[in-house]
Amino acid sequence: MPPPPPRAPSLPPIIRRSLASLSSLGVVAARWSPEDDRRDILEKIHRIVKYVLPREQACGRLPEYIPADSVELESREIGRSTTATGGGGELAALEDFGAEQDDLKDRKWHAQIFMVHTAPCQQVGPSCGFAALTVVGQLFPPRNPTDASAHALTASSFESMLQWARMRNYTSVGEMFSTADLLATLVGHFDCTARLQLFTADGDAEEESAAVEAIREHVENGGLVVMPYDMGKNHEPALENGHSAHWCAIVGSVQLERQSPLEEVGMYVICRHGQSVRHAVWNLRHLVRSNFGLREFGPKRLSTGISYVVKDHTDLKEIRGTAVFVDGTSNDTSVIWRRRCDLDQL
Repeated sequence: MPPPPPRAPSLPPIIRRSLASLSSLGVVAARWSPEDDRRDILEKIHRIVKYVLPREQACGRLPEYIPADSVELESREIGRSTTATGGGGELAALEDFGAEQDDLKDRKWHAQIFMVHTAPCQQVGPSCGFAALTVVGQLFPPRNPTDASAHALTASSFESMLQWARMRNYTSVGEMFSTADLLATLVGHFDCTARLQLFTADGDAEEESAAVEAIREHVENGGLVVMPYDMGKNHEPALENGHSAHWCAIVGSVQLERQSPLEEVGMYVICRHGQSVRHAVWNLRHLVRSNFGLREFGPKRLSTGISYVVKDHTDLKEIRGTAVFVDGTSNDTSVIWRRRCDLDQL
């Protein structure tokens, strides 16, 4: 008789204590309807048009996230930024901010939107990669159809993925610092077609643009993307040298345009990640740039004393310049938006 397969060690306390919270995933999925998706995305698109784009024009740089659609808050943020920079050319630009707002109000805005309806999944401990896999996995049948508990939106499925990955030494407490390992976990549990996408992350502008176009084409053709990046304030893409590495699932895209004359403003992606139940809408180029900046393991994580599975703490080449491209689901009912529309009519 052959020996029994090796058993994974019991889950660490940090994971065991939190798995109970996943029992509410089914409730979250039931509450989170396609109409909630539409409302959530519309709010974020209007916020980008009203606050973020004018701020980028005025400051000439990536603005800090402005969470409330209130002009009073926006004025306070501008005043704080002006004080910090000491005026100069940026102050002159900020003085014209009101004029920029008036100009934007007079322009006709259009959006080409594609989005797949998904339920959110909040991570357990440092398991952001598994949360992103759960978001994508819920769109596909389980690899083992006889296992009724294998559906992505169950605590048992989440725990099963964790145990499966730990047995293969992909993770210790839920972290995932290899895109290839994350891909293996995805296709090992869900009946989907996916591949490892490699980019040349050498900081070259042409390579960055090539990555943006590859992701854009894949998403607009109905595909999904699981991608690592550096998480900054409010969970947005940042340049932290890899110290705040995080995972997100791209479930849609927004191409913003404005008329008189026709001008393509930018490509944004609709994402879910394990730190929030709300969608995120991020500039795709900023996300790619953050991915290309994943350089080294964070010293704060090293100081925790937890033995993370990382092949090289000084070079995160296993996640830098990488993504998982997942072919779209054949379930057309999961696609809730695929159209070009006037923002005033949404």
